[in-house]
Amino acid sequence: MAFTYTGSTTFAEAVDREQVDFTLTTTTGVTVGMILVTGVETMQVRDIPVAGRVIVRRGYQGSPAGPHNSGETVYFGLPSAFAQIKDHTLRMFGASFKVPDICIPGVRGIDMRGYEYILVDSTATIVPGATVLISKDGNFTASVLTSAGAGNVGILMENASSDQWAWVMIRGLHTHAKLTGGSSLMTSTGLLRASTEVSTPAVGLRGATTSGTTGTSVLIGATGGEIYGMWPASAYSSASTSATSETGAYCSVWMNYPFVQRRVTS
Repeated sequence: MAFTYTGSTTFAEAVDREQVDFTLTTTTGVTVGMILVTGVETMQVRDIPVAGRVIVRRGYQGSPAGPHNSGETVYFGLPSAFAQIKDHTLRMFGASFKVPDICIPGVRGIDMRGYEYILVDSTATIVPGATVLISKDGNFTASVLTSAGAGNVGILMENASSDQWAWVMIRGLHTHAKLTGGSSLMTSTGLLRASTEVSTPAVGLRGATTSGTTGTSVLIGATGGEIYGMWPASAYSSASTSATSETGAYCSVWMNYPFVQRRVTS
């Protein structure tokens, strides 16, 4: 099960490396003793003199104090809440999983096999094994891949609902990538693409044989984009269970930082 975090806000002004008193877009939910976490720095809230403004201790737990732009996302919560994210992660992957002490969306982890994962912020209810598109805005939100999607993709490792953080595999072998459908004749020499089909649950991935698609049709238009850096590692299988999280089809896939790229058509 994915982790439900406390909340997030944004800097309402630019903050330099030494500034300890600044304005956030909102301090609703923020309390004294919480930590504010950005992509580089962790700060601890020492006071909230007025709504929207905080006084903090910079460089909490030895993190580097750096400048921050107005509008930059900052996550907040008690130190124990962020510790639970790491504890949850180690329970899921094992003690050999390499991950920072404080995790926020965009953080990466590596298991003992060298397989790589990225923490994302889910925007909907998504089942494990679904292929997701990771946002290009630096907030690392994730939604089920569609045929209109372009950008970095990966496979969700755990159940997640809206506003939950969950791990997505982006490098390694996933043995149960769920398919919306596609050719039952697909083998490990086939292709994987963003699906135009709607499945229940939504899983975003479709398999095809090499003869089932031609030319640029895998890159553009209604057929859905080919996923580069993701290859079928087994034949199409319909041996899924009857669980509500299954679509009735899946395959093993190998990933090496997969993405969908589209060409300009005119």
